[in-house]
Amino acid sequence: MKTKAERQKIINDGIKEVDIRKVFQQGWKVDKSKIRYIANNIEEVQELIYNLTLDSRIIKTFQTNNFEMSNKNYVIELEKGTVYIGVGSNAPKGVFSELQKSIVVDYNPQKIDLFKEIKYLRFLKSLESHRRKIMNLDLAYDMHVNINDIDYIKRRIAEYECVISHKEKETIYLKTFGRNGSTRIYNKTLEHNGGTKEEDEDEEYLNKNTGEVRKKTIKYIGDCTRYEIRIKPKNNEDLEEFAIEKLVKLHQLSLKDNENEMLREMEQESPTVFRNLYMIHIGKINMVEKNKKKEYLNKYDEIKKRTLRAERTNVFENFNTNKLKQTIDLYLDYIIQVNKSKFDFIDLEEKEENIINTTKYNNKENNKKVKKELKIEEENENVFNVKYKGLEKYSAENGIFLYCNLKEN
Repeated sequence: MKTKAERQKIINDGIKEVDIRKVFQQGWKVDKSKIRYIANNIEEVQELIYNLTLDSRIIKTFQTNNFEMSNKNYVIELEKGTVYIGVGSNAPKGVFSELQKSIVVDYNPQKIDLFKEIKYLRFLKSLESHRRKIMNLDLAYDMHVNINDIDYIKRRIAEYECVISHKEKETIYLKTFGRNGSTRIYNKTLEHNGGTKEEDEDEEYLNKNTGEVRKKTIKYIGDCTRYEIRIKPKNNEDLEEFAIEKLVKLHQLSLKDNENEMLREMEQESPTVFRNLYMIHIGKINMVEKNKKKEYLNKYDEIKKRTLRAERTNVFENFNTNKLKQTIDLYLDYIIQVNKSKFDFIDLEEKEENIINTTKYNNKENNKKVKKELKIEEENENVFNVKYKGLEKYSAENGIFLYCNLKEN
């Protein structure tokens, strides 16, 4: 463990340490979503194309006749990620007028609040269920443990397994034949720090004391392992309560004993201290320095208690298809406009300015009334957060589905 002085030196040098466990809460979340919509009419499609041509955030656009792709393709770059939008289907089968109205959206809900950041897509929320099909979902379960501490049982003896390691274990691939269930278990801390790069990704910052421009590095600390599984439902019925268990088969996960974590803690000590602690660990107490035996025994007990943390016992508490289904339902509720009266597709700031500038609302009392109404509309627009009071608080910094485990009341 670093001393207070060492940590202060890191801060002074511009290296910011962030506990990854505060960034990624334990539990399920939708990590990637690909949805096909069928617009009500060709006018909606034409309006979408018009809005896309005006959007300055588009970094790539192309047209293709590939059967497996959309006819017109767009990639929009936002602050925290990209969104793919495909318009018109090239499929050889189907009614041509319906194929023209096909709209495919592919993005990461963890990073992007789609209908807030691309407002002209909001009409998709009001489409009826038969005009919306989930093509695939990547579902992620985060655990605050080291990947080396996790044991798993393959779903079948012949299941494909591949383990990738460099200095330490990084990723486990567990693939299955068929449409669903391809899985990977990986070190989320390592990935967030730039993978196996020798140097972290850095940025420049201004030292206020000296005026010198220096390099700033953000380093994520703490253990976080992610279990990620992809599902491809054939139809919306596959996501119903009783069908989900047939659609998705999760692995059996368990924690190894705390020996690995104890050894990692002991390795943080000096070579002399580590040697004495290790002798105690393997039962050779007679080989510990006699004049410091009591001190080392106490230190060993402290490490043992620390590594038997209570929070390790609830790592897999929500790792089941029931909680996974609740997370999917939560996401589906967000992308569907359940009640049209609860959502206002006009920009609230723009609406407030327009209303207040009209003669109808020139006096102060009416202005207050308008602002109150707008506040209610804004709350209703975020009905997703109001409806699910059992959820952790929405975090714009970390993504809308960062904390998406339903808690029991």
